[in-house]
Amino acid sequence: MQVTRSAQNSTSGYRMPAHRHDDYMVMIPDRGLIEVRDERAGWATALVGRQFLIVPPGTLHSSISVTETQSHVAIYLHSDTVAAVARNGKQRAQLLEEAPMGAWTASATLGHLMAARHEMTIGAETSLDVERVRRLDALLAFECLAISASRPRLRRSTTQAHGAALVREIHAFLDGNLDRPLDLDVLADHFRISRRHLTRLFVEISGETILSRLQTLRIGRAKEYLAHTRMSVIEIALAVGFQSPSHFGQMFRRQTGAGPAEWRRQQSGPVQQISR
Repeated sequence: MQVTRSAQNSTSGYRMPAHRHDDYMVMIPDRGLIEVRDERAGWATALVGRQFLIVPPGTLHSSISVTETQSHVAIYLHSDTVAAVARNGKQRAQLLEEAPMGAWTASATLGHLMAARHEMTIGAETSLDVERVRRLDALLAFECLAISASRPRLRRSTTQAHGAALVREIHAFLDGNLDRPLDLDVLADHFRISRRHLTRLFVEISGETILSRLQTLRIGRAKEYLAHTRMSVIEIALAVGFQSPSHFGQMFRRQTGAGPAEWRRQQSGPVQQISR
């Protein structure tokens, strides 16, 4: 298979404005989340690892990294090369006549080839190294075309759906680490996205700020400790991530209308000692 050219992009904050290619482009993400938009059709799809995208010649499209870091390989193929893969009229139609921009799930073989390419490109300098990468790119492109000719396209996956899943992961992380000092820098580093995107996405999906959700979770956990343990107010404050008991008291009163000790007295039912 003849590859016109190929490129690997690992740019932080990757963004490519609307443009067209004379050749087919096969985009294979390695890391991060990339949104690719078909400007003519007016829809976008989110592309993550274990997937790939084929953009036909002349398709006006743009792409942007949703995560702060990303890495992907782009392989360009002439139409004649793509046509050679088709075994029958149906496959030819899928690849050529009926070829809107589309995404597919990668195969295990494609995953192994991408891993081999990653290892091969580290320190590649000689002409022999370059030729080996070129041949591997041909194998990658052939595997993608073979998949696209025989399997249905993925349903368009919006970044909103991925964003909702990420917000659920963030919420679970907050809930499981209430005793730790948590701030936006810690979260951005853990989820490998920018602080700006992190805060914007969380508000957009959940309708509240991360700080507000964190405080709600901490006070909720504190109420459980107050109601079901004999831990002191100071112990509870530290257990839910407050370094200052007075600050804990202020936040607790703001959410419940009563101080921690007063709230505990108001609760009915037996107090049970639980191990910590």
